[in-house]
Amino acid sequence: MLNKALKAGFMKDYLNSPLIIRLMVKNDLPLVLKIIDETMLPEDVDSAKHTFMLYFLEKEGKISSSIYLSKFSLGEFYVAELNGMVVGVSGFYKYDYSYWLGWFAVNPKYQGNGVGTMLLKKVEEKVRKSGAKELFVYTSMHQKFEKARKFYMRKGFKKVENVTYPRIEEDMVFFCKKL
Repeated sequence: MLNKALKAGFMKDYLNSPLIIRLMVKNDLPLVLKIIDETMLPEDVDSAKHTFMLYFLEKEGKISSSIYLSKFSLGEFYVAELNGMVVGVSGFYKYDYSYWLGWFAVNPKYQGNGVGTMLLKKVEEKVRKSGAKELFVYTSMHQKFEKARKFYMRKGFKKVENVTYPRIEEDMVFFCKKL
């Protein structure tokens, strides 16, 4: 019953104000980090903050991605906004010749209502225009990420492999989607 009420509330918000997918700006960072904190593991927040700070420094022309890794480039990050509130985030980066989905998260209150689908479509559109034929994503095998893994598979991603990262002692799964 509560889920229906949330969805009804979302739909009312959605009908009164369109969901907007736009480039992320610095002022979005507090809400983006809150969403990441609510949907990922505690240690992910610091990692995301670091990534986004590098992203903004690069966009402002203060650093070049070649400073931190010669084959790595932060692409773009987007937020989903509803009624002036950030409800989701996603983006991509490029490593060598591969495009990777990065920091994909939707406020739990708005999950299951198309927010993630719209964010993914925006990223896919952008990387396709850049010449990508595939989009990769990796995520944890931790139970907290089960919904994310199912989402990726519903959206056409195929499992590539499982990997255990010794540094963080965590099992990860890699997915790929043909564009």
